[in-house]
Amino acid sequence: AELDPCWAVDPTQIPLADQMRIESRAGRPPWGIVAQVQSDGRLFEQMDKAYSDAYEDLQLAARLVDWLVATRGCQNLPGASPKGKSLLLNSSAAAGERWPPWARIWGRHRLRRVGAGVLEALQSPWSSGQPPR
Repeated sequence: AELDPCWAVDPTQIPLADQMRIESRAGRPPWGIVAQVQSDGRLFEQMDKAYSDAYEDLQLAARLVDWLVATRGCQNLPGASPKGKSLLLNSSAAAGERWPPWARIWGRHRLRRVGAGVLEALQSPWSSGQPPR
């Protein structure tokens, strides 16, 4: 599958395989990244952590959207109706208050960061008059 250009990496893939894809697309031999990882264990750990964190963010975003739809319904999401704007307007709410069942699982910092992105993404497609993709 083709990766949207807005993504620097594909966190749904194995980190080394994705880095090889990136190297290849840039016109560099993919064995270069393999050699780097073999000679520098810290590089592999950093790469693994970055992909793991990004994958967790994707999973959390999917869970938050599912939860919002289940608890509020599609018609009450940000951008879908004036009622949905209350989620956006209450931006000062703590992550634990805005996303109650998820705070203890994912942590407040990650919830604040990913939750804000979810709300922004839900708002954006409808504000332009275009349906979400």
